[in-house]
Order: sequence, then structure tokens, then C-alpha cells
Amino acid sequence: TKTKITETKTNKMNNTTTTTTETVTTTTTNVDDVCVEWKFEEVKEFWDKERLRLALINSVEKPTTANNNKQTPAITSQSTTTSEEFGKCIESLAKTMKVMGLQWKGDKEAATQAGEGDTIDTIMDVVTNYMEHVCIAREGMWALRWLGFLVPENGLKVVAKGGIELVNRVFNEHDTRCEVIEWACGLVKNFAYHSQHRLQLFDLNIWHRLQIAMKEYSTSPILLENGCGAIMNLSGEQSIREKIIFSGAVELVIDILASNISNASVSGEACGALRNLAISKATPSRIDTKGLSLVVESVFRHLDSEIVQEDGIATLWSLVRSSVTRDIVLGKGGVEAIILGARAQWQVPVVQEQVCGALRNVCTTHAATQIVCDLGGIELVLNIVENGRGCASTIAQACACLNNIATYGNDAHRSLIFTKHNVKMLLNCIEENGGDNVITSQ
Repeated sequence: TKTKITETKTNKMNNTTTTTTETVTTTTTNVDDVCVEWKFEEVKEFWDKERLRLALINSVEKPTTANNNKQTPAITSQSTTTSEEFGKCIESLAKTMKVMGLQWKGDKEAATQAGEGDTIDTIMDVVTNYMEHVCIAREGMWALRWLGFLVPENGLKVVAKGGIELVNRVFNEHDTRCEVIEWACGLVKNFAYHSQHRLQLFDLNIWHRLQIAMKEYSTSPILLENGCGAIMNLSGEQSIREKIIFSGAVELVIDILASNISNASVSGEACGALRNLAISKATPSRIDTKGLSLVVESVFRHLDSEIVQEDGIATLWSLVRSSVTRDIVLGKGGVEAIILGARAQWQVPVVQEQVCGALRNVCTTHAATQIVCDLGGIELVLNIVENGRGCASTIAQACACLNNIATYGNDAHRSLIFTKHNVKMLLNCIEENGGDNVITSQ
């Protein structure tokens, strides 16, 4: 921009006046030009140089804290920045965080590098100072969510810099904006992944906020997915798990699963939440036939989803400990779903562990064991033992399952298990895992 400056000087000695005019050229950053294509490499360089952040700092006064604790930036009287230009600057800054979040979502190395620099400080400063702008709050939550997605240590760094307090303020500021809250829920999921932060989150009434948001915005798959994920991680703490169960967590998650059964992402997180909630003895009585049917249906529907198979089958593993829920699961085709899930996710050891654990708990009566064996359960578990020796926890559950089948099955079932080849394989398991008392005893 070119600005003409006119200066007038008066010479008191001879009462003469001299007027000079000077043209000053000022170079400013055009944020729209910089962020046209939004390629990560360009945006990263743009962010590192902090052009947008400096533009904001130079064009507005420092935010002042009002009585309602909301911070509002104001255009200075001396500034040449118009409100329109300021708005563009805010929008471009939000887009920058959006692009960086997209990169961190799929690039662990980029997320690791970002966590080692001052990026976290910068994002949190921007969100803190300009939180009232929806785009800043939304993309700030988005960026911080994905920054800690592949690199959980980044989540710890965000918390150490006041991340829990920040997300709580975002809930306060934008509780009526679904597009903001859905990513705030995602950030809560990140924080609650770490056991040391769960009680702090719960004490800030985050569970109550999640409950309200998931009911209010029940048509937002992103919010429901992140919300169920947050419940899953929060309920990893026993004291929290018992409290939220008695305030309706199980019923809430079942309702979400019912209305999103065709969505693999939401179903997976809902099953994950039920998996942790099912650890409590209070849960089976709250999961009625409808809830059990939905978990079985999720496993049937999403055979290609690792998260649905792992968490759905793990939920069934916990629930079939009860004779009442076991009979319902058997009646809804639960064993068939478990075996199909094992075959669909054959190369995933953690899924095979859940499968063997679930079948182990099913095979505690003669009738239930007969159902498992009729559907090829013996051959399946023997194959898991033979092909899964690298995972001790999977082998332990597989051997325990075979133990139950041998106990509650008939002579024909025992003959299938104790062939010369299989006995040698089991003896090799003991030898290879001699330090594991569970595997040896089973």
C-alpha cells in the first residue's frame, strides 16, 4: 500500500512555512494469496513465520477480560486494518489450523515434529484470544484433536499447557454450536485416554456436558463418534464408570447405537464405550434384549471394521458371563457373529484374543458348547493357537477356551482337540511360553 504523508514545518525565525510531501510504501501480507491452494508445505511455512499471528497482533489491541470472562479483540483507532480485513485474517488463520490438522491426522512424523516445537503454544494462544470466533474455536479444537491422535504424548503436552481448562471454556462459549462441540468432544477423548486426567475432566462436569451434547445433537455422526469415544476412555476409571452408569450412560450409548447402526465409525466407538461399561456388574441388568441385539448386529454388519470387531466382541465377552445375557446372545446368533468376525479379521491378534475370550465364556454349559462346536469353533480356536504364538495374551485365551470345550463338550469334541498334532502344538506352547503361568496352566 502507498501512503502520502504531508509534513508542515514553521520557521519561527523568519515566519516562513515549509510543506513537504513523502510517499511511503508499506508491504503487507495478503492472507488470501498465501492460502489459496492450502497445501500443507506452504501452510506449514506460512505458520512457522507466524505472518497471520503477527498480522493479528499488529492490527488489534490485546484482548481485555470482561466480567463475563469473555475476551473480545478490538480494532485500534490508529490501525489501518478494517473489520473486513480482520475478519479475513481470522478466517485464514482458522483455515491454516484446518490444513495442519488434516496433515497430523494421517502423518505421525509431522504430528511428532509439531509437538516438539512451539505449535501447541501458538494454537492455544490463538484459540484463547479469539475463541468467540466460531471458526477459530472449531479449527483449534480440530487441530489439537488430530495433533494428539497418532501421538498421545502430544495430548499430555496440551494438558500441561492448560488444555483441559481451554476445552472447558470452549464448551461454555459455544455450547449451542454443534460444529465446535463435536471437536471439543474429540479433544476430551484424547485427554481421557490418559488415566491421570480422567478425574480432573469428571470434576469439571465434562460427563454432564457430553450427555447434553449427545442428546441435543443426535444427528451429528462426528459428535456421537467422539462423544462415545470420550465415554469409553472416561469409563476406564472405575469410580467414574460406576457414577456414569447410574446417571444413564448405558442407555444413552444404546440409543446412539440403535440410530447409527449402519455407521461403522459411530458403531465402533459405541461398542467401545459399552465394552468398558460392561466391566461393571451393574451393566448387564441395564442392557436389555434390544442392547444385546444391537451389539450382535453391529458385529454382523461391519465385519470389515477392526474397531467394531474388537470392541463389539469384547463387549459380548464381558456380557456372556451372566447366564441371562448369555442365553440372549446365543438366541440372537451371537456365536455365529463372533466366529465370522474372527475369520474377517484373521490377521489382527487383538481381535482373535477377544474372540477366544468370548467363546471361552460362552462354553460354560453343555448346550452352549455344542453350539460353538457345531459352528466350527474348535477348528477356529486351534488355528488361532497355531498361528498366533507371537501374542501371549491371545494364546492364553485360546487355551482357556479349549479347556472349557474339553470340560463341557463330549468325547467327539475332545477327540478333535487331542490329536497327536494338536497335543504336540499345545506342548510347544508351554515350552515357548514357559514363563507365563496362565498359558501353562490352561
